[in-house]
Amino acid sequence: MVISRQARVLGLLSRPRTKRALIVSALLVQAVVLGAGWFLTFRIVQRSFGRVVEGIVQDQNQKTVENVVSLLPSVMDDVEFGGEDWEKLQQVIESEALQLPADAFVCLIEPDGRLLCHPDIRDEPGLRDFSFGEMQITDSLDPDAGSQPVISAGLPGTPSSGIVEFPGGFHYVATQPIEENGLRLLVHQPVSGLINVGKTSTRSVLIIAGFAAIGVLSISGFGLNILLRRYEGAQERLNQQLKEHLQVARRIQRATLPSSLPKTPGYDFHGWSEPAEETGGDTFDFVELEGGAKVAIMIADASGHGIGPALAIAQLQGMAQLAWRQEQDPLAVARVLNERMVAQLPDGRFVTAWFGMLDHTTGRLRMVSSGQDPQLLYRAATGRVERLETDTVPLGILDSLDGDGCREIELEPGDTLLLASDGIAETTCDGEQFGVERLAEVLQSNNTCTADEISEALRRAVGEYSGGYPAADDRTILVIQRRRAETGSGA
Repeated sequence: MVISRQARVLGLLSRPRTKRALIVSALLVQAVVLGAGWFLTFRIVQRSFGRVVEGIVQDQNQKTVENVVSLLPSVMDDVEFGGEDWEKLQQVIESEALQLPADAFVCLIEPDGRLLCHPDIRDEPGLRDFSFGEMQITDSLDPDAGSQPVISAGLPGTPSSGIVEFPGGFHYVATQPIEENGLRLLVHQPVSGLINVGKTSTRSVLIIAGFAAIGVLSISGFGLNILLRRYEGAQERLNQQLKEHLQVARRIQRATLPSSLPKTPGYDFHGWSEPAEETGGDTFDFVELEGGAKVAIMIADASGHGIGPALAIAQLQGMAQLAWRQEQDPLAVARVLNERMVAQLPDGRFVTAWFGMLDHTTGRLRMVSSGQDPQLLYRAATGRVERLETDTVPLGILDSLDGDGCREIELEPGDTLLLASDGIAETTCDGEQFGVERLAEVLQSNNTCTADEISEALRRAVGEYSGGYPAADDRTILVIQRRRAETGSGA
């Protein structure tokens, strides 16, 4: 419409040749304007997707830093290259390198910036001479982004992420100092072509846009399609990497569950746990003490589900195994773990847990529940199911746990104690939860079954109730049963 008006006006004032020249000039001006508009569109889309990719990669790097720091020995001073302590750190670095994308690596650097540990440092000792001392980490690829030295970025427990320019190009990095030994962990992935895609297509669009507006529109549309496809491919590759990492985390978490159950004379045990996502915040454990005369038992449920609670619960499980060997009183163990959870869990996070110590020679079970519910006890003598109350608040909320001591019950032949995470009772169908009463009914109707049969019956009942829909929360079941026909001494 604008061009036709211009042509009519120019036709009154100009000769045919001048008219054609002015029309061509007008078309060229409009083509340039349209080309500039599409160029701006391309740049906006490119930067927008670049920020998405950048955010995903930096988030991956931060999570990798947190994961590797959790695997490093807690106390290790004055680490010498090639020494015994160095070997422990190097093994962690090499193990983590197997799970990273190609060209990405994890390394440990000394306070002056020199490399101490690197996946390839055994084969290339010359890497020891490489230093991050003069390198700067920037917030993004933006030329105006802020920067700071790599060797001073981040705080203990809080990774800092950004971009570092190496001789071979830009790399996404995340770094965090390790307070105990003065070292610094650094993870990086090369930017490669993730951000710089589409430049060739943009230049082609601008060239054609200078000659014809229609050409600009068509080529720009084609170029934009290519750009989106490339970014979609990059996004898909990143999602696949994340999925693979989560699968590795799932296998690692599954490996933390007991591989075998205690062979305690006169008793049956069974534990089962299933996360709602690839990883979850539930766990259970058995630790045999005093040559099997006593069995320490734990079930725990971190608030939420996913990678964060999975890390918290793995840490809790490792600390509990150490605590049981120092303290055989369940309340004392709960207090030790509570101190650690208060110090390490973020605000608003907590862990419900149940700790028990079974002495099979007496049949006595000493226990304490830190917010862990439900707890159902079937008494064979009465044929009734009792619901036990919790003893104190969940771990990680208060600086100290109250309570004067542990509860103690005596398991008679045929008695069964059923412990479950809230994901079992809170399974929902049509807005109504499965509930503790249905749990008790399943336990009572299967009271003559073995521990694993009771667990299977409960899982089947919950699955039928939910109609087979995926669980909204992690689910864990722990069954402790004293057999009716006793075997072994003192059982």
